[in-house]
Amino acid sequence: MNSWEECDLRTYWRLREEKKLTSLDLCSWYLERIANYDSYYKSILEINPDALFLAEAMDRELEQGRKRSLLHGVPILLKDSISTKDLMHTSAGSLALKDHFAKEDAFIVSRLREAGAILLGKTNMTEFAHYTSRTMKNGYSSRGGQVMHPYNPSSSPSGSSTGSAVAMSCNFGMLSLGTETKGSIIWPSHNSSIVGIKPTRGLISRTGIIPICRAHDTAGPMARTVEDCAYLLSVLAEEDPDDPSTWALDDKRFDYSQFLHHYALDGMRIGIKKTTFKGEELALFNEALETMRGLGAQFIDEYELEEVGPEDQLVLQHEFKRSLEHYLHESAAPYQQLDEIIAFNKQHPAALVYGQDLLEDALEVGDRLMDPAYLRQRTKVARGVKERIERLLDEERLDLLLFPGRSDLPSVSGLPCIVVPCGYTTENRPLGISFMGRAFDEGRLIAAAYSYEQASKKRKPPVLRKED
Repeated sequence: MNSWEECDLRTYWRLREEKKLTSLDLCSWYLERIANYDSYYKSILEINPDALFLAEAMDRELEQGRKRSLLHGVPILLKDSISTKDLMHTSAGSLALKDHFAKEDAFIVSRLREAGAILLGKTNMTEFAHYTSRTMKNGYSSRGGQVMHPYNPSSSPSGSSTGSAVAMSCNFGMLSLGTETKGSIIWPSHNSSIVGIKPTRGLISRTGIIPICRAHDTAGPMARTVEDCAYLLSVLAEEDPDDPSTWALDDKRFDYSQFLHHYALDGMRIGIKKTTFKGEELALFNEALETMRGLGAQFIDEYELEEVGPEDQLVLQHEFKRSLEHYLHESAAPYQQLDEIIAFNKQHPAALVYGQDLLEDALEVGDRLMDPAYLRQRTKVARGVKERIERLLDEERLDLLLFPGRSDLPSVSGLPCIVVPCGYTTENRPLGISFMGRAFDEGRLIAAAYSYEQASKKRKPPVLRKED
């Protein structure tokens, strides 16, 4: 086997056992592939200079009989908002932080290192997780430029975890990590025809991640298969002493590979969230429903679930400055205050291609976490959405909800969601189908998604382009 197109964890370990592949082989192959194609896609901001040394070390450990986990020696890419204490920068795609070396690993990065994963590089992203400018294009950062859609160059690749999604689609690594505040894992995964999991808020630590809003932020796995996402989630889900949202998780986290059953959809009661999708996309969605019916899924009804309105923006505006400045202080970043970043951008035109109105609005709102309007919305929006969805699930005796594409409801409510490829339009635009469930019910979502994925086999790799 001369290349590892669409290599997944199962294939990786089979080839290792057959003595046909090492971690060094695979990392080297990915680096060559990135060199050949990513100058066009701009999905990766930088490569870890120590990646090949780490791969050699993990190969030696296996030769000595030490296997840390199923991620041992596996190359993984991280969104540029996730801190790493190594030779890579952590900048959230911004020029202001382009020289920033984090003092400590993010908690989830320490979990990956313990598992033996190879941190291959940092992915491009919509700058500051799309909290720089309202007019900024999805997948653009002043540090990395514009990430390109892997299937249709005229389409938006979505964001903000754009590079993590596109790099997976283009097979520039085996696994990746993204973060979501409002759709930033699910939507780019949908657009790049990969699998993404937005976990229950509190299942995965937020420590060491450049934030937008502590009320909504979470990290999550992104890969080309449900199985790979399940194994990655199993490593990431752990209590973090520095993140109270993760405390008391003993009965909430699992080895999620135990839920990978081909016929898990048999007997599941599923509600459909009404969609505005039409034409080819609706036809693809209906085809997916028929596949699941063939697996024994029971579709109970369609439900009108309104998306969250602009009132949720108030929470982001009030929390952004405090959250960002706390990160900048804790990680000893070159700039410690939001106003310093705004001033830097004003002095560097390359940082202001799309302006910075969201940063300026957040500065104007300031650090007013005692504002009565904020306090009311802080509890009302997230709890209200969560209670509304879980009440529907309970009253209708539903196992989960299903919809095409994305929704802000999982991120605002804190409830889990997984998206799986379900086809392509004639213009080669991907469609993903999303499963959403109760808090900490990732196992059921993974089971349903895996059952559908294995029966449909809809994902196809993009035909890669090179820069002209």
